[in-house]
Amino acid sequence: NVRFDHKSILIPRITPRDAPFKPTTRIIMGATKKKYPSIQPHDKHLTKVTDNVYTAHGCFQFKGPVKIALCMTLYKNDDGEITIMNSLRVSKKVEDEIRKLGTVKHVCRIVSNHGAADEYYLDTFGATYWDIPGAQEHPKSSKVPATTNILEVGGPLPGIPDSKLMLLDNLAQPDGMVYLKDGGGILVSGDFIQNGRGGAHDSFVFSKILGPVSGIKTHALTTPPTYQAFYGKGEDMSVNCPIIMALDFDSIICAHGKSVIGGAKEDLRKGFELINTGKIKGIGENWSGKNRV
Repeated sequence: NVRFDHKSILIPRITPRDAPFKPTTRIIMGATKKKYPSIQPHDKHLTKVTDNVYTAHGCFQFKGPVKIALCMTLYKNDDGEITIMNSLRVSKKVEDEIRKLGTVKHVCRIVSNHGAADEYYLDTFGATYWDIPGAQEHPKSSKVPATTNILEVGGPLPGIPDSKLMLLDNLAQPDGMVYLKDGGGILVSGDFIQNGRGGAHDSFVFSKILGPVSGIKTHALTTPPTYQAFYGKGEDMSVNCPIIMALDFDSIICAHGKSVIGGAKEDLRKGFELINTGKIKGIGENWSGKNRV
């Protein structure tokens, strides 16, 4: 498993057969070493949502044993070009499925606290990088490659005809979501909408301890109290709810939690109302409860 050539030295990391794959360390002469996120547990195959929309459900590892569900969305247009949102490292087997699906041309960050795996897809596929307005300048945004390619609010994402980027209001950090016309209308969420029923690849520590205690595990499709606290700046973020509910959609692909394919609009309405009626706790001035849906 050790290969030597004149450009690099590959040093393998030995792990148990069933352990999550860890990236090989590559030392390149005269270049800065890059370390991509390790591959965490995820589905064995891509999931087809429509002819153009695919997902890969997995998880993101925080420090220690805490892993939270993370879902990558891929859009393949009629020219065979793929645009990635909410990137996720996957196995070689799933990566081969992506290659067979089409050519990765664009990687788009749609929320300022995501993007850990973005650079891997840029380097591996030679894709073009796009970011949401305000994320590059915000001091608390996740570190991602610098880019001057900024997505246009209200406009389509590159490679996705008839899509629309929404930037949410009254937040301390930029967060967005993408509307797709496919499949009766699909919302691809950043962090604002989360499926608090959990994900298949949540760790035990998160699913049974941290999720319930922190309020992330709401058992509903909604905006969890932890989001309201983290993204809040003392202004009513629930103003976004009527705007979202005015869209014509039937499915939601959440970055965190299971996708809701079919019936998502009514499911989300109920989730917002759980906060508005106090059954799920809102965070003070960050959620007034006045914007009923």
